[in-house]
Amino acid sequence: MIRNLNIVSLIVGVIGISLQAYAYRKNQADWLPEREGADTLLKVGAVLVIIALGVYARMKGRNILFGLLGLLSIIGLLGLLFQQSKCHHCKRMNAWNTKECPDCGAPTALGWKPPPDEE
Repeated sequence: MIRNLNIVSLIVGVIGISLQAYAYRKNQADWLPEREGADTLLKVGAVLVIIALGVYARMKGRNILFGLLGLLSIIGLLGLLFQQSKCHHCKRMNAWNTKECPDCGAPTALGWKPPPDEE
């Protein structure tokens, strides 16, 4: 579950930031017809970044509404990054840099490792 949430968060976040960068570049054009749709792209990109941060918050065991920190741009991302993680198994609050839950031993968002290859 943690791996899937991480992948979704990364893909949606990259698409959202890319849309915003493209819209910003399009908005800087001197020729007026090139500017059409730039505002819409900015809004869609912002919504995608908020969704990505919501999925990232869910990965850390938090409420998906923490994605609204995306309205604060990089400050919201940093705020979400340094928040405590909640164990998905026992719901214990752990430090933001904990790799494994001290109570149940389950991996946290930071400590997830892919399963070893079976041969």
